This record gives sequence, structure tokens and C-alpha cells, in this order.
Amino acid sequence: MRHLKPLMAGAIVASSLLAASSAQAAVGNDYFRSDGGDPAVRSAAPQDFRLNHRYLEPGCYELGRMIADGLVDVGDHNEELQVRVADIAKFSVDQVLVAGEHSGYRVYNTFDTGTSSNDADIDPNQTGTDMQTYRGAGDDVDEADTIVCVSDHEDSGQNEPYAQEAGGEVSAKNRPVIQPTIAALGVSAIGPLNTYRVGFGYSIQSWYAEYRIADLPPYVLNWTDPLGAGNNPNGSNTPSHLLIKHRIAGPVFDASSTGPGVMRVNDIDVAGEDFADPHFERSDYGQTEVFHAAGDPKSGAWATTARPRRAARACSRSPRRATCRSPGR
Repeated sequence: MRHLKPLMAGAIVASSLLAASSAQAAVGNDYFRSDGGDPAVRSAAPQDFRLNHRYLEPGCYELGRMIADGLVDVGDHNEELQVRVADIAKFSVDQVLVAGEHSGYRVYNTFDTGTSSNDADIDPNQTGTDMQTYRGAGDDVDEADTIVCVSDHEDSGQNEPYAQEAGGEVSAKNRPVIQPTIAALGVSAIGPLNTYRVGFGYSIQSWYAEYRIADLPPYVLNWTDPLGAGNNPNGSNTPSHLLIKHRIAGPVFDASSTGPGVMRVNDIDVAGEDFADPHFERSDYGQTEVFHAAGDPKSGAWATTARPRRAARACSRSPRRATCRSPGR
């Protein structure tokens, strides 16, 4: 099982794309299939990574909504963004994901507000300036797709749920880390076949944390991951289950460019796939697709291979760096 977090993390966050670019549509594999996609990602095309505004992390909103509500205003420079928080706003801006017209996002956690060049947030009547895209002055700001994350005015607790990734991608920090485990290992009774079968389970290295903002007083935001479900039996405000449909990790767009690194993947690899087309390799070996917060050491996936190669990998960007573990390592 390969789970590339993201955004993401311990379940499948693939992509039910609302719009497919020619690069996406050109490859006919299950990386972007409608039932295996990541609803939190609207576009995964190279240089145009976009989050789905319907499933943003808690306390995060599209900039256009804030402007329409009269809570923020923006400057008129194409190559840089200025965000002013209105005096009537009951929040401060803690994080800004600046979208480029021809690039992904650039994440800002501190701001030049005039009061400080390294301010932790943008408070009412303050303006954060000089925010550029991931490509800097080489691209214009796309205000409609820019995202702001807010909390109250206390600097003691910041709402910064996203991490910067390569190529203008971003990932959600608060995601589970799932560890594949070997539940059974068998060898063919017919000697010349020299085949093996491996059964898998999984354990939970870390689960969702509550979205607790350490302000005065502290408060908890409701989780929003569209692939999470249920109420955690431990009583915390976190999901009890996580869905990760079987899905390959790429390459997707061409022979040298892999798919987005932040999208969650559930994939078992066997030896024969070394010689197959990576765009169309098999990902469904009957492995678990719904993961529980308590784990399951005998969840029941089987893979057959001609020699012991690699069992499975669980990868998660939580927090924002990929953590990959193989059984026995």
C-alpha cells in the first residue's frame, strides 16, 4: 500500500476532478478515475495544482468569498498580492496560499504588515504586502483561487494547516500515517513454480489530531477531510475511518513526470510490474480501502509474486514530508 498523504495522508485522497486538462485526459489509467480521486484536489495538472474550495482545511476560505463579504480587500498589482483585513472582521489571517495564473500555490505564514516585516498574522486594519506566486514575478496572481486561513486575533495560536510542497503543490499537515504489516507468508507447494503469497494488515502510526487552536481560550474546529468518516471511539473530534481507494502513484502525465506527490495512494507492487507500462500498472489486489483508527493487523490483502520483492509501502505527508516504511524496516 502506498499512501502519499496528502494533502495529503493516511487514506486515499485522490481526485474527482471538476475539470480535466489535456494532460490529464491523455492518460487512460486509474490515477484520475472518478471513483478513486481525491475530492480535496480540484486540479492536479502540472503547473496548475488547485485545491477544491468545497473541502478546504478548517478555518480556510477562498479569498474571493472574503472580498465579497467585505471582510478583506486586495491591491491592484498583478505580480504581487496585498491583503487588507477590514476593521469589522472578527478574525486575523494566519496563512495565505497565493495562487498563480500559471502555477500552483506559494504558502505564506508570516507577513510584511508595516508594523513588522515578519508579522505572525494580518490583523484588522492591517495590510499584508509583497506576496508573490510560487514563480515569483514570473507569474501573475490568481486572486480567485487564492486561499486564506484564519483564527481569532491572539498570536498564541495560529491556523496554518497547509505545508509548501515542490512544484507549487501544498499538503494538509493533519493526516494519518498508516504502516502496512505482514499478516501471512506462504510458498507454493509446487516447487518449480517458485511463487509466494503475502497477506497484509496495517497498523496506525499516528491518526488525525484535533484541529485545536491554542488561542486564549483554546477552541476546536471541526475536521473537513472528505475522505474521513464516522466518530472516533476515543471521544476526540476526529474521524473513525479513512477511505483510500486503490490507486497507482504514477507516472501519469508523461514518461518522466510523475503525478502529484501530495495525493494519497493505495498500491501494491509485485515483481512483474517492473516490466509493465507504469501508466497502466495494476493497483487493485483486494487490499483494504477503508482504514480504522484502531488499525487491523489481519485486514486480508493478498499478493502473489515469483520471488520476494517488496511487500508494500505506506507513505504519508504528515506533517508535509513523506514518511515511507516497508515491513521489517
